[in-house]
Amino acid sequence: MLTVTQAIVLAKVKYGERKLIVSAYTKEYGMMSFAVNNSARSASTHAGGAAQLMNIVEVEFNLQGNKQIQQIRNVHVVTPLHNIRHDPAKIAQTLFIADFTLHAIRHEQTGSGLFDYITQTVRQLDNSPVPLPDLHIRYVVNILRYIGILPNTDNYTAGATFDIDNSSFLTSFSPCQPHTADADTARLLMLFCNLPPYTNDCGNIATTRTGRNLLTRLLLDYSMAHIPNFPRLQSFDILCQLFD
Repeated sequence: MLTVTQAIVLAKVKYGERKLIVSAYTKEYGMMSFAVNNSARSASTHAGGAAQLMNIVEVEFNLQGNKQIQQIRNVHVVTPLHNIRHDPAKIAQTLFIADFTLHAIRHEQTGSGLFDYITQTVRQLDNSPVPLPDLHIRYVVNILRYIGILPNTDNYTAGATFDIDNSSFLTSFSPCQPHTADADTARLLMLFCNLPPYTNDCGNIATTRTGRNLLTRLLLDYSMAHIPNFPRLQSFDILCQLFD
């Protein structure tokens, strides 16, 4: 069945001499894999649009439900990204967001609300004239909320730490637990979790590079503990060097 849908490019791998296998989150069908021609003749219509991470594209393909990889017939870019490709900080955040999205929502069903939020985030990052050092944290928190595993902050009290494995805040009187985030990082987690959902407004939360990195590390450790087969993301290492 000939099908047209919008998609967000999350990953690509070379397959043979003439093809790429592209992983993308689609608006109507959720996560899908596509085979894309990578020859010089087709680069302008196929690989050029589908090979750039976080490109928002429209893909045309014959939907074959019994196949894990669909063959793209045509693809074009819906929203050209003008600034992300030329800003080292935005490149690093884009790589991290694509990496996290790929592994966090791999098994999620389709949802236009999630697709719209991801595309909103990409456009915001591309269009912003100023750095957005907390954007990737806000994004991760919103994705965890969407897939239903955001930590509950109702039992947070000042000075509490955070038990990653049990997704619970521990009072200062609780016995020391392994795999626990310190009080400062737990407080940042509570503040970000309590922001309005599905926006990237960080309110008046003040972060430092150290605090930001510790919170991102906490969120990744939490994802590894609660999302099946979630890996350690190498893209995080680059983020650690950004934003004084």
